[in-house]
Amino acid sequence: KTPLDSRKASVRGEETAIGDFFADAMRAAASADVAIINGGGIRGNRSYAPGTTLTRKDIARELPFNNQLVTLALTGADLRAALENAVWLIGKDAGRFAQISGARIVVRRDAVPGSRLASIEIGGKPLDDTKLYKLATIDFLARGKDGYVALARGKPLVSDLEGPLLTNVIIDAVEKTRVIAPVVDGRIRIE
Repeated sequence: KTPLDSRKASVRGEETAIGDFFADAMRAAASADVAIINGGGIRGNRSYAPGTTLTRKDIARELPFNNQLVTLALTGADLRAALENAVWLIGKDAGRFAQISGARIVVRRDAVPGSRLASIEIGGKPLDDTKLYKLATIDFLARGKDGYVALARGKPLVSDLEGPLLTNVIIDAVEKTRVIAPVVDGRIRIE
């Protein structure tokens, strides 16, 4: 029902319907407050017309790294640092750019890296630096890769040894919903 765009320039530079779908599926599977997947982990580099059936092969092409879904307890301050990292290299096709769920961010493109986020809401409320949040992400990012060092400070609730394969989480979500119709809803606003 919705066009899906996994082209490199899209998933590494703006909110996308496919990124929203993947992040929403991750957050739901982990019963988390927030989910983060790096755009560099979405590799299909394709556009899917509305009505296209996503096959297992398509999902494997989109998510080729056999990442595990990991759940962390993370302070708001570390979540803020992770989201700042996500937009650190905005406009440069950087793989660290995040597709997110459970959060809304406003990004000031021209601000100094490290202070680009004008606002962050988690579950409709301003991020609280002292609160613990439950984050769903992939094992690669949980280990601090792609600049996400703040995530490595999180307390594992479900480790990469226990978590499901991300591809299986997405396949399950596709099979449950049957019709994939994610809408780019403004969770990432770039000014």
